Amino acid sequence: MRADDDSTARDDRSGTKGEGKSVPVGTMVLFLLGCGVLVTAAMNISNLGPWGERHGEVWVFLGFFLVMSIGGRWFWAGIDAIVSALRSGKDD
Repeated sequence: MRADDDSTARDDRSGTKGEGKSVPVGTMVLFLLGCGVLVTAAMNISNLGPWGERHGEVWVFLGFFLVMSIGGRWFWAGIDAIVSALRSGKDD
């Protein structure tokens, strides 16, 4: 191994120092789906009363809770990944 081989390796590593960690595509897709689910649920809150009368209040509540839980989980998983990527980019 030559001495200039080490300097080339160091140059390659220092060139990536400013790059932040990227967010996986699947996580971003789930984040966007979570946003869509939460917005759709918020737009349909006024329909919960008629749906409760038609299908039963308990079933509508449980279904709404399940949808909001899944949408919230996807949303916060995306937020966590984005914040993690931003923080790892500042550490370098």
